[in-house]
Amino acid sequence: MEQNLNIENLDFYDINKKNFFGLKGFFKNRNLGHDLRYPLPYNNESFQGVFSEHTLEHLYPFEAIKLLKEIHRVLAPGAILRITVPDLDKYISACNNEKPDFFSQFNNNCEMIWSLTQNYAHLSVWNYEMLKIQLENCGFIKITKTEFNKGINQELLIDKEERKPETLYIEAIK
Repeated sequence: MEQNLNIENLDFYDINKKNFFGLKGFFKNRNLGHDLRYPLPYNNESFQGVFSEHTLEHLYPFEAIKLLKEIHRVLAPGAILRITVPDLDKYISACNNEKPDFFSQFNNNCEMIWSLTQNYAHLSVWNYEMLKIQLENCGFIKITKTEFNKGINQELLIDKEERKPETLYIEAIK
């Protein structure tokens, strides 16, 4: 049976800062601004997939965990979450080793860490270990580290090329 995914672009909208984060205008379907610190405006088990690109780092850790619980709630059993965030481990590795091209834009290690933690309204940092723990605590299973544009559900492979060098890619199943 062919399943038609209902795709909606849910952008993060901080009502205090009146600012959007996310994929504004990416989908041809409607574009809904929503403050992701609050419950998602969807029924339980409404979606077969969720794609979150560079969103969690704009929330404090406790807010990000609440969002992951909400995503788990709105996913149908067996549905997939594809999530990407700046990878703390890639930044640490670049601090301790020769810097790959992306990281060579920074003048020193401190500037690199500032960029990760202070620029672009970042409020949290993530690596595979921490994100896996939080996803498991929210009820996700089969949590795997994957790569740019590689994953289980082809419709969720909409990663942005320019973010590839610094990004952690994870998929999890409800």
